[in-house]
Amino acid sequence: EGKSTDANKCSMYCTAFNSFCSKFFKTMCYDTYMFWFGKGDGACNELGNFTVDVVTCGKGVFKARQTPSYFYIFFLCLARAFKQVYGNLGNFLQEQILHIGIGLFLAVSANQLLYVGRVEPEVCEVLTVAPMREICTQPIQDAYTGTANFMCFAVGFAGIAVGSTTFGAERAVFYRHVSTGMPVLPYFFAKVINDLPRMLIAALLVVAMMFAQFYSVGDYGKLLGVVIGLYFVSFSQGYFLSIIIDYDSVPLAGVVLVMFFSLIFSGINIRLTERANYPPFFQLLFQLSAPRWAIEAFYINEMQFYARYLDISERLEYFQYFLHNYNTDIGAMFYIGIFWQGLTLFAMKLVGRHKMK
Repeated sequence: EGKSTDANKCSMYCTAFNSFCSKFFKTMCYDTYMFWFGKGDGACNELGNFTVDVVTCGKGVFKARQTPSYFYIFFLCLARAFKQVYGNLGNFLQEQILHIGIGLFLAVSANQLLYVGRVEPEVCEVLTVAPMREICTQPIQDAYTGTANFMCFAVGFAGIAVGSTTFGAERAVFYRHVSTGMPVLPYFFAKVINDLPRMLIAALLVVAMMFAQFYSVGDYGKLLGVVIGLYFVSFSQGYFLSIIIDYDSVPLAGVVLVMFFSLIFSGINIRLTERANYPPFFQLLFQLSAPRWAIEAFYINEMQFYARYLDISERLEYFQYFLHNYNTDIGAMFYIGIFWQGLTLFAMKLVGRHKMK
């Protein structure tokens, strides 16, 4: 009798589990299909209509009822976003205090930053035991990578904290507008484009404050490019986090995300030369890590000066960096930012669908 009861319970649990799996699979397939091909509000349909509207100035898409074109909706959303962000000068200036503070912290960490080259190879051969020779070939002092890693963490957190307000602060408004017929794509593009000046201003403030105590031996414009790239990625990550989790929890999740990429996949604690020891998925995360590219760009920008009179080939090989890789690094950060923005657009179409009806 006891065995019969256990068998009935097991059968009941298996039936419930099978029902859950079936419902989950059907729901997932349905939501995925509706996201891409849903009638009227599918991503493919919206993207096609938006492209045609932009090209034809709103005259190329047939509409069952008279509604504004995607181009006009984009203009209205952009004007509204501009007033929200830049219309209140007091709030906008308060936002800049965060970036000024980060720049000053970076200036303190970069105070008296210096590169002291390695001991001569002949000296290492004579005075150093074999297991220590690899360390002997490294420079006596080089804190540039540590400063760059701290910059990635600080700028990453600030970008996520500020970028999360773009969509997260008005999710209820977004759902209400979409439920009345507003397409997602023009709203999304208007918000992102409106944030581009915020990223530039933030980067300018951080770099300007860094120069309070940081004497860069590299190109100032390239240093600014690295900070802009970091802000572009971190803003995009803030967009995504503000859609998939509660708005009040974004700062905490942002710290975790920034630490995840800055500490593990930055190429410093786990060097790029050691990636082969890890599964392919981990190697992919290195490619998707903005700190990995930002640190290299910052480092080679500063090392260009020392490379004129010191042999830094061993150090570059140690980190697997290349002196002429700056444009590749900046381009990689741009594509990583686009990747996070694509995830954000996907999440905006998929999360909270019941609130958009």
